[in-house]
Amino acid sequence: MLNELREERLAVGEKAMIEDANRFSFEVKSDLTLDGKPDLIAVSQDEATVYECKSNEQKDSHQIQLMVYLYCLPRCLKQYQDIKLKGCLIYYPNKKIEIPLSIIDDKFIDHFNYWLKILGADNPPIKAPSKNECRYCNITKRDCPDRLD
Repeated sequence: MLNELREERLAVGEKAMIEDANRFSFEVKSDLTLDGKPDLIAVSQDEATVYECKSNEQKDSHQIQLMVYLYCLPRCLKQYQDIKLKGCLIYYPNKKIEIPLSIIDDKFIDHFNYWLKILGADNPPIKAPSKNECRYCNITKRDCPDRLD
């Protein structure tokens, strides 16, 4: 899927970089770095589209992943600082969802910073197990005695 997308973007005259060529590191603080690597970034003159290819069902987390990329790329990689970015989720076999840069609003940035603050805290958050939360967690009862089944 990714190779087909790359060939498609190259055929229309765009520069198409895949995976490791797109790797970035967003330093939150000295001991906390958020790393990412979008599947493909296609660049055409003064704009770029960040693509994420998914072979499974549509999930909200896919859009959030792409939003994180759109937020971090211009802050981490010089070549995206002065370029118009947008995103696109592609689901196999042929569903595309365009994600405009305008989705990175103050609300998203506040939520993003909230979670980075929790992840970078000196102390872990207080556990609050519940049947509803624990059913989605893959940590076993052996590793988490507070787990509720």
